[in-house]
Amino acid sequence: MNLKIKSQSLYLFIFQLLFFIASVNSQTVSYTYDTAGNRISRKIVSLPPPPPQGSKLYVDSTAIQDMMDERTITVYPNPTRGALGVEINGGDTKEDLRLIIYNGQGMQLYNSNAQPGINPIDMMAYPKGWYILRVQAGENKKEFKVIKE
Repeated sequence: MNLKIKSQSLYLFIFQLLFFIASVNSQTVSYTYDTAGNRISRKIVSLPPPPPQGSKLYVDSTAIQDMMDERTITVYPNPTRGALGVEINGGDTKEDLRLIIYNGQGMQLYNSNAQPGINPIDMMAYPKGWYILRVQAGENKKEFKVIKE
């Protein structure tokens, strides 16, 4: 019985250690949903930290920044080759935040909860083209055109 308690403690310690390592490396879990709202995939996505204010983000990309009420939303890099970052700062932290991506035909490809701070989105599986990213906070919505190269 004592061995069982020690193994449970060890598993708990390993889980906490892995969670800490994942949070330090800015990793998050990304879910993809079909049009009926069923979850069809789960991916771990990581992005580098955002560059310092005023520095060039990537050689051929830009960051899009806009306001939604008292929130500042930054989407980068745009155009992207796969990893997209959505940084949300300010606003009511208790309000439900969602990130939704639509393709050019209006079909929903991605729907996920968002948190204040950096929210990475893996777009590697999507074909080249343009997409609409909707950031939704309660009844407020802001849309961004995202280009995938």
